[in-house]
Amino acid sequence: MNRHLLLSLLLAPTLLAASAEPKEHTAEIVVYGDSPSAITAAIEVAESRRSVLLVSPVQHLGGITVEGLGSQDVDKRAGNGQPIGGLAKEFFMRIARAYDPKAKEPKYKFRSSMAEQVIDQWLQEMKVPVLRGKRISEAEGAVTQEGGRITSFLCEDGTRIHGKVFIDGTVEGDLMAFSGVSYTWGREGNAKYGETVGGVINPTLEQQFQVKVDPYKVPGDPASGTIVGVQNEEVGIHGTGDKSCMGFCFRLPLTKDPENKIPILAPERYQASDYEIYRRFIAAGGMNDWLDGPGSRTTDPKKRLIDLGSWHELSANFYGRNHGYPNGSYSERKAIYDEHRRYTQGLIYFLSNDPSVPDKIRQEWSQWGLCADEFTDNGGWPRMLYLRSSRRMISDYIITEADVLERPRENGMGGFLNPAPPVSDPIGISWWFVDLHAARTVIKDGHVYNEGAFINYKNYAPFGIPYRAIVPKRSECTNLIVPSALSASYAGYGAVRLEWTFMVLGQSAGAAAALAVEKACAVQDVPYAELKENLLARGQKLEPLTAE
Repeated sequence: MNRHLLLSLLLAPTLLAASAEPKEHTAEIVVYGDSPSAITAAIEVAESRRSVLLVSPVQHLGGITVEGLGSQDVDKRAGNGQPIGGLAKEFFMRIARAYDPKAKEPKYKFRSSMAEQVIDQWLQEMKVPVLRGKRISEAEGAVTQEGGRITSFLCEDGTRIHGKVFIDGTVEGDLMAFSGVSYTWGREGNAKYGETVGGVINPTLEQQFQVKVDPYKVPGDPASGTIVGVQNEEVGIHGTGDKSCMGFCFRLPLTKDPENKIPILAPERYQASDYEIYRRFIAAGGMNDWLDGPGSRTTDPKKRLIDLGSWHELSANFYGRNHGYPNGSYSERKAIYDEHRRYTQGLIYFLSNDPSVPDKIRQEWSQWGLCADEFTDNGGWPRMLYLRSSRRMISDYIITEADVLERPRENGMGGFLNPAPPVSDPIGISWWFVDLHAARTVIKDGHVYNEGAFINYKNYAPFGIPYRAIVPKRSECTNLIVPSALSASYAGYGAVRLEWTFMVLGQSAGAAAALAVEKACAVQDVPYAELKENLLARGQKLEPLTAE
């Protein structure tokens, strides 16, 4: 038999299988993304009995909830005004019952693999069709539009997705950006919206170095350049806008269990000199509970830590190294991910092994390793970074610091719940403060200085998030809803960037999309009275209770 004919016959089943995969998909409502908002949006559409297609750019659904963020921020002071209802509450109840079938209360701490199991099972129950690993093409014209409406988008592998209404369920806002909808990233500056922490924060009091660390390669010599991790620039003028954003990090599960531990070895191209800032910090007497080791953060009898975060003056928040991510290309984002992974791995190795690190710290860190039963297709490392800020839509309503800050009471009495005037179209509650991590590590008075952190635990109040903040301007697109990269200032976004808030907004986006299809109307014309009725019937909480 002809050699080429034989080869073609052997390959025929593979070629047939590959060609059998449909390259065109259509649904009334297309949800693009993998974040918590994408999950609840798709489930809500399924509940509404409209055809839905969930298109994920990655293989694993759930965003950071399945990529390391195992400890959810829920305000302990919420009390009877608890803002988590609807599908968000159901998710946390499903998590609780996955651990204990008799559970009666939601569970806000969980393993990533457990969250992924819960999400996948939930989507299967609701019969939500899912396409995984279908990332929108960066090619010009990948998103087709007609008369101000998206008609389809092209994926990198040639798959084309058609729909009547689209929901961008990405934190990055990729579908929004590729559709030509107005957006921004970075910090607007205080003057833009009359804010106080919308730009450079000088002085920065939070996450600040409590010891003096020389920033220069040759101590005291600016001409020698700066050590790794320090940007060679001054703090700047308070309130100035720029393209900086909060530091990213891994939310990293770790374990001491020898049967489940993957040792953390030196990464390729490891150089101890890359961690000079940590050496100098420790030598100057600096210490925090991150550098002291993860052991104090867990009481798990199996010696397992579900979520090593970073919110300290010196940890694995690599301030200043992520500014190109929000509006970056896919390859630029991957490079930032790779650099964070290499540096984080090297940092843990440094703290475990470098002779300049005190014995107590080395002994503690050297006992920990990656969890072999998490992220099994990525060597125990989360497959994404914790994105604290990315693109943000610019729409008819922009959530700003003014929405978040508590109002003084006229009678002079104090009180927690004294919010901004209610909006006319609330679709969920934000119950968090302006939560901004540092954006840069720079130089002030000849020493290392973190700039950009602001965490106000007291002077804030919950507020209703308006529907107008998740739909574009009518002139730009009439069939797109954006629940995660919603319309907010940099400071305002700091109060809405929680995963459960995204779940709430995703559900509301799904309900609105279903009404837009039913009424054959623009998303801006969805009748709010009906949307409100539908959301309340589904357990959504729309407005915070006020204190007497």
